[in-house]
This record gives sequence, C-alpha cells and structure tokens, in this order.
Amino acid sequence: MRVTQSSLYSSIINQLGSSTSKLMELNNQMASQKKIDRPSDDPVGASRILYLRDSLGALGQYRENVDTAKGWLTLADETLLQVNNVLTRFKELAEQAATGTLTDKDREIVSYEARQLFDQMINLANTTYEGKSIFAGHKVDSNAYEKGMMVYAQDGNVEPYLQEISGYSDHSILVQFVGASNSQATVGTDNINYRFSRDGGKTWSSNKTITAAGPYELDLDGVTVKLREGYQVDLSPETNLDTSKGTWLYVTSTAIYNGDDETQAAVKFGSTGSPENFNAVLKGAFDKDVRVEIVSGDLSIPTDVTYRYSYDGGTTWIPGDTTTFTAASTTVGQTIIDLPDGQVVLNGTGDASGVTFDVLTNSIAVQQRVNGGEINAYAQGEIDSDIMVRIDYGLDSGGNKVETSFVLGDTTTVSSVVYSYSTDGGRSWTQGTTANTAEADLLIPGGHLYLSAKGTQDQIKAGDQFVVHPKTASLDVEISPSDTIQINEIGWEIFGGHNQYGVKPAFADTEPGKNLFVTLGKFVAAMENNDQDTIAQSLENIETARQHISNRLARVGARENRLDVVDTVLSGLQVNKTERLSKLEDVDVAEVMTDLSQQQFVYEAILKSSAMIMRMSLVKYI
Repeated sequence: MRVTQSSLYSSIINQLGSSTSKLMELNNQMASQKKIDRPSDDPVGASRILYLRDSLGALGQYRENVDTAKGWLTLADETLLQVNNVLTRFKELAEQAATGTLTDKDREIVSYEARQLFDQMINLANTTYEGKSIFAGHKVDSNAYEKGMMVYAQDGNVEPYLQEISGYSDHSILVQFVGASNSQATVGTDNINYRFSRDGGKTWSSNKTITAAGPYELDLDGVTVKLREGYQVDLSPETNLDTSKGTWLYVTSTAIYNGDDETQAAVKFGSTGSPENFNAVLKGAFDKDVRVEIVSGDLSIPTDVTYRYSYDGGTTWIPGDTTTFTAASTTVGQTIIDLPDGQVVLNGTGDASGVTFDVLTNSIAVQQRVNGGEINAYAQGEIDSDIMVRIDYGLDSGGNKVETSFVLGDTTTVSSVVYSYSTDGGRSWTQGTTANTAEADLLIPGGHLYLSAKGTQDQIKAGDQFVVHPKTASLDVEISPSDTIQINEIGWEIFGGHNQYGVKPAFADTEPGKNLFVTLGKFVAAMENNDQDTIAQSLENIETARQHISNRLARVGARENRLDVVDTVLSGLQVNKTERLSKLEDVDVAEVMTDLSQQQFVYEAILKSSAMIMRMSLVKYI
C-alpha cells in the first residue's frame, strides 16, 4: 500500500492532537480533581450533579433554619425556666405572708421584694433573640408587654362598667366610696364621694366627687379610672376600714400585651336598621360570642352613640334593658364601641339606630371585593393561609348560567352558585365548585366561607371576590420540603395580662389563675394592703400559674427534641448526597496520576516515532 507524505502528515497530526487532548484532559482533571468540567463532558452526569448540588443547597438551608429555630426555642426554654423559678419564689413569699404570725409591717417589707419580682417577670416576658421579641407573635420589633394598671373589686366584677385606665403607679391604690352605711349610689345618677390610699389604708386622700353630670372618672393622682354610667356602688363611712363592707376598688399593676394573638373573630350584621350602610373592624382578643345593639346614634353628625351588648344572643343585655352605654369616641363616620374583650370600630354614615351585629369568635373576617354594596361574609375552620374566592356564575333549576346579580337564598331564580378559589394569590384557580345558594356555604380548603344578606344588600353576581385572610401569630420556618415548625411563643397564651384594647384579662372565662400577670398583680396589691384573704387565694392561683408554665415548657421542649431528630436526619441526608456527588464528580487521584503518566509516555512515544518517520528518505539508501 502506498503511503503518501500527505496522509503521513495527517496521521501524525491526528495522533498528536488526540494524545495531546487526552493529556490535557487528564491534566485538567488533576488540577480540578473533577471528572466533569463542562456539561459536554457527560450530559447525564452533569444533570445528576446539578440536582445533587441543588439538594445539598436546600439541605444546608434547612439546617440553618433548624439552627435558628434551636436558638429561639432554647432561649424560650431558658426564659420559662427562669419564670418558673420566679413563681417559686412568689409562692414562698405567699406562704410566709399567709401565716398569722406576720404583722402588717412584715407584709409591707415582703411586698418590696414581690414588686421587684413582678417587674422582673415583665422583663422576662420581653426577652429578645438577636433583637427580636420571642413572645410578641409577628410584632417582633417591639416589646411584647408594657407596664399597666388594672382594677378589681371586692364585691364583684367591675369589667362591664370599667371603660379605661390610664397612667401608672408603682404602688397599689385602694379606693373607698364614701357615704352612709348601707346606702347605694349610681354613676350618672348621683354625686358620689370617694377617697383613696397608696399605703394600704394608713393615710387617705381628701374626699373627691364623681358628679352626676360627669365626667365619670376616678382621679387618683397620676392614675385615671373611667367608669361607665350605670355603675352602682355600696357606700360606707370613713370610719369603716373593713373592705367586706361597701364597695372597694383595688387599682394595681398588670402588664399590657402589645403583641399578636391567635384569637379570631368576625362581624355578622343582622337585618334590623340599615346595616348595609356600615362595616365594623375588631380590635382586641374576643374569646366568646357577643351581640351588640346600637340603641341610638347617627354617624352622619357628631352625636352620642348609645349601645348595649349581650352574651346570650339578646336574651339578657348589659347594662340592662332600659339603660345603655355611650360610645367612648364618636366622630362623623366612625364610632368606637368598648367591650370587655376589645373594641369595635363602627364605620359608615347615616342613622345607626336599631342596627345589631354579632361578634363571632373562632371565625375569620373576610375582605370583600364586590361590585356594589357589601354582604355578610366570614369564614370558619382550620385555615392557615390566604384564600381567594371568586363567584363565577349562578345556575337556575334548568342548569342554565346566570351571570347577572342574584339574591342570596332565592332558589327560585338561582338554585346553586359556581365559584372558584385560589391559594396562591390568584395565579391559579380551582374551578367548577358548586354551592347551594339557600345556605350560601362555600367549601374552601380547610373550612367554609359563609355568605348572607346584610340588611337590604343580599345580591351577588359573577366576578364578586372574597379574600379569606386568617390571623396568625406564629413564626414558622421550613425544616424539610414539606414541614415547618413554630419557633416563637405567644405571650398572651403564656403570661396572660390585659389586651391593649380591652379591660378583660386573658383566661378570665376559663382559668383565671393561669393569667400570670393578673395573679401576681393581685398578690402584690394584697401584700401592700395587708389583705390576708387575697394572699391566701393567691397561693392557689400561683400554683395554677406554675403548672401552666410547666405545660408551656413541655411544649417548647418537645419542639426542641423534634429539632434534634430533624437535624440528625438532615445531617445523614447531607452525608449521603455528598458521597453520591463525590462518586459522580470527584476523580480518583491515584488513578488519574497513573493515567496521566501513561498518557505522557504515549505522547512522548508518538513524538519520538513521528520524528523518526519524518526523517526517513530514499537518499539514505542510495
């Protein structure tokens, strides 16, 4: 076979190029210690490497989240342990003070420590992690609690007639309503004399007067207590120092909760009056249903708005069938209605007389985006994220579409309504869901959306939208692709206290002793006023508070243990995926070094043989 110089050159150049390329490839692998430098090196392997790197990145982020969660929960654990220690010391002081061997002077001395411990408890409730309050819900940038004052009476509940407390005192205040024995007086009807003491009854202020014309305020030199019209008190003479006779008020320390809470409530208007002209916004922590009736008032003009409320659906009313409260603040277009649990801000114009509405607890207020007036809309259920609901059209009895306005509950025109819902802000919709208009009960993920007539406004139509926005105070972080964990604690559920918009404390209708700040505030007042009966009662309540804190500690500890398990699992997954990535991506250094040496030998051999071949000539054989 004849071999030309041209083919000889081409063959040599190809062999050198191939050998050089292989040598450079091995050299690059040795330098980077990676098998695949470019996707073209191994497309399938590169794809798997990218997937594993992405998975490792996610696992790394989850482990960072776990570390953050551990920081929050460990601090909460340590804080609640300190809270438990402080409560133990409170119990020791209560046991000392409850004995009859201590004099009033001894109890006064013990009260100094009790008040310092109370202040320390507020500091513990305001604990922060990296500048974020761990007990304030989502309001992490501000303290969960601030110092405040509360009022309680020896002869009963003052909450319905207590409108507001302002100011602060570093000592409890004892208030006596002064008058003839066995006589009574009513705020707003009679002139009522009172006096107060800041040293447990040793010294008293001069008598002051609440006039029948108002304002209905107790002026306690730095602290103001506003009472409502209709509050009835039993009078006693100045010579009487027995707090079991007459009406006595104790004004003492508490803590005001400024953070978020998990309580949910919505407003449903009745059909009386003209409710379609008004809407309501809730502020506070409502824990039971309440019905409110506007007795009289026109929001179109600056006038008094009077109201009453009921906890049994209107069977009995507070303050009574023939008396009413006056709204705390009324301006044109808005009035603020004070209730023990919080406030209802009533907005709108026109005569509100006769309007009734129910505050429904365990319900979620719904934002309405409708073409025209509003209807009653609220949601219930275990709903933990925003849900948008859109009315698509109605269906008559023949199955024909009705896209014009139709009346809620009018099954003669529209037998059912077809709607869609979205859980991702409207980017995608679940369509074709049907509900009966007679009930207006729309099934949504986790619960129900209820629609009903609001006065004369009882129509909906295609395109109307509703947004269910559940209230949540928990801060959750992802610890796996499909799992989250709550890292914060909600102070309202742990320490209790009073809400900034209401005068009724947390746990008032369940276990009052669980309200740590109310229990300790009453104990401090009892110590400062030498009230042995309340001191004895405080012993039981402090123990209830300790058990409550122990339960919360157990919940925190359970989440800490869960995080340890999750961290172990994530660590194992990281090791596994790292090993898989290494097998795909990393070179065997010893193997590459051997291959590199062999390829270098091949390259040199090709150079040497090529040189020899290229030097061959017929002249050498002549």
